Amino acid sequence: MLAALASQTPCANAHAILHAFGYEVFDCPGRAALEELLETKVMDLVLCDMFLDDRPSADLPERYADTAWIACIDRTCGWALGAELHRLSGFCDVLYMPVAETELFASLWAISQMRETGCLMENTARHAEFRWMKKTYSSPPSVTLEHYVEKLDDVFAVPESGSEDYASSLQVQFFRPGDSGFLSQTQFARLWYRITAGGMTGLLHLIRQGLRITLCFESGSLYDVQARDPLGYFDIRSWCNRNGISQSFAPGQSRREFLKALPDAASHIAKWARALVLEIFTWSEAAFDWQTDNLPPRQNFHPTPDMLNAQEILAEGIFKQMPVAFVLEVTHSCLSYFLKLKDNMTGLDHAFLPPQAIEVAESVKKGDTLPGMLAAYAADYPVHQVIYLYLVMGQLDLIA
Repeated sequence: MLAALASQTPCANAHAILHAFGYEVFDCPGRAALEELLETKVMDLVLCDMFLDDRPSADLPERYADTAWIACIDRTCGWALGAELHRLSGFCDVLYMPVAETELFASLWAISQMRETGCLMENTARHAEFRWMKKTYSSPPSVTLEHYVEKLDDVFAVPESGSEDYASSLQVQFFRPGDSGFLSQTQFARLWYRITAGGMTGLLHLIRQGLRITLCFESGSLYDVQARDPLGYFDIRSWCNRNGISQSFAPGQSRREFLKALPDAASHIAKWARALVLEIFTWSEAAFDWQTDNLPPRQNFHPTPDMLNAQEILAEGIFKQMPVAFVLEVTHSCLSYFLKLKDNMTGLDHAFLPPQAIEVAESVKKGDTLPGMLAAYAADYPVHQVIYLYLVMGQLDLIA
């Protein structure tokens, strides 16, 4: 199978993941190179940025309908943009840049399953629908970035009810309590904070198409991760091989035997587990299930609690990993409320916050409003992320 990679910011191991799925990869530095390649070879898959050489690539899936297309869009773009691209322009999937390894893997797995079941016809049907709409409407739907961004206000509409109703709505929509559910209703940042700050012991299973990740906690401390996928790509043994840490493991050697024999296993497990957990912050959807039985025992080769600091991971997940759209979906409606930190609440250690986030946190303590902070700080200040962090930690009251 042939795949073209025309993205300026793919995930670090995009080639390795594509090779694992059996693709021969062709790198295309721009739109012209991609179009030249498509005229000479039939690509099975194209992973490309939404804009190539300052031109939108939304017309390409229709022109090359036999190819499966995955679009990469900027993390500041909203849900409306991704949904419209998926619905109207023939892309099989829309991923945020820089693309997370797990996101690309899940997308490729879904495409592989569509091929096996013959459901790639759905892609052809989407192209047919797009062509029909262009003929039917006197003003065909635009595929420019501005068209999609205009829909953001509809997605992030401010509720007309009081603060108590909004707080309840916020809880139901994004932070719904429970030991099982979906990340679309209980975001991972909230799950992570609840388990680590609450000192909980158990297993958090996260399941999405082609991938199952189990986080093992003891007294709120993450000490191991079990990653299962059809190709074994995210297993720690494969990760060690890709990163030159160890040679291929012996046939029949168990994961436990591999880790016991691995020099400095604790630090390698910590680095691998941290990378996987941070990837989960980029997930918009997955099923989760919390269980307190069948907990694997902590071994000598497992990392100590300080090697996977929960607060540091929470801060990095929110401020560096999560697409801005995830944050805005929660915080946008706070614009019409006063923000008040709850009394006697312990905040996140400022050592883990970016310097600009510390300034915003101090403004929140003073009782500044979200519009006031957005007006006072430059665009690169993480105002919305700080508000989101306090909401995740349950430390913020919204006062009408």
